[in-house]
Amino acid sequence: MGDLNAKVGTDYTQWKQVIGQHGFGEANARGEKLLNFCAANDLVITNTMFKQTKSSRQWTWESPDQKTHNKIDYIMINSKWKTSIDNSRSFPSADVGSDHQLVIANLRLSFKTKARPNYPKRYDVQKLKDTITQNSYAVEIGGKFSPLLDDADTDVETLWEGIKTAFNETSKKVLGNRKAQHQDPWISEEVLQLSDERKQVKIEKCQIPPRELGIISSTEKLKGRLKDAKISGSKIYVKRWITHTKRQNPRRFMQLLRRSQGNRVSKCKQ
Repeated sequence: MGDLNAKVGTDYTQWKQVIGQHGFGEANARGEKLLNFCAANDLVITNTMFKQTKSSRQWTWESPDQKTHNKIDYIMINSKWKTSIDNSRSFPSADVGSDHQLVIANLRLSFKTKARPNYPKRYDVQKLKDTITQNSYAVEIGGKFSPLLDDADTDVETLWEGIKTAFNETSKKVLGNRKAQHQDPWISEEVLQLSDERKQVKIEKCQIPPRELGIISSTEKLKGRLKDAKISGSKIYVKRWITHTKRQNPRRFMQLLRRSQGNRVSKCKQ
């Protein structure tokens, strides 16, 4: 904030919550109003807080005859960010075609890292597709359910806690927790297998002449199959994205849908 013709002076003892020990010149009436405004709004004037090696970095205005200098341009921030300022000064070398100088401040921010949410662990239910695992799970959960169902005097809350505990203990023991998948969405088992086949073909191509094994045609076939697998995987990923967007932000989904339909209509009219 500048060009207020407000000179805040050097009275650090009285205004130490607003200015630093390196003010400039004498305070005037407008300067006192600015000091009161800063004190009322918990602001500090940063370019009075740091000692400068050159006097030209202290003042912000110069008279046409270059004999009179004043500090009437300031950078003010909330006092809670006061310790984040490394330096604040005038910038005399900037050619801005004005009798005022630019005022700069070096700001260094350090934010607290936000704690990552503790998501509940998910059980690996895919293992239930295996018949042996299904039978093992049924036997385990049945043994835990029997005592609960036999007791007719059990109230609803106790029964629910017992069922929940039985499911969690059995799932943890038989299924285990599901491991996170770090692969790209389109990389399926088929794509990985095709990549290994192509790698093996390249190795054979370097060892034996291609004409003897027909490796060139095999490589081309693998390229085509790998491309088809990637396209198929990408389509699945797009479908998942559409489903997720439709659930999480239906308004945004409808906007995109109308826009795409509008584009199609305009093309048809042309």
